[in-house]
Amino acid sequence: MFDLQLRTLLFEAIGQIEIAFRTQLELCLSLAYDSHWYENRSLFHNGRTSYSGLERITGTLGSVVRNI
Repeated sequence: MFDLQLRTLLFEAIGQIEIAFRTQLELCLSLAYDSHWYENRSLFHNGRTSYSGLERITGTLGSVVRNI
């Protein structure tokens, strides 16, 4: 029982830290570049890391909207 409680407590704390980190990262990048920094391929090491994911999401959303 103690292990389960400890694991639950740790994962909740890690989840909050992750959200806080991602929020700060988003804020810093938005202030430094602009609110659409994730579309700027030059900001990524291989030039397609985030952008290819964005293209997949856009394509999926587009197909969903067309089917409605």
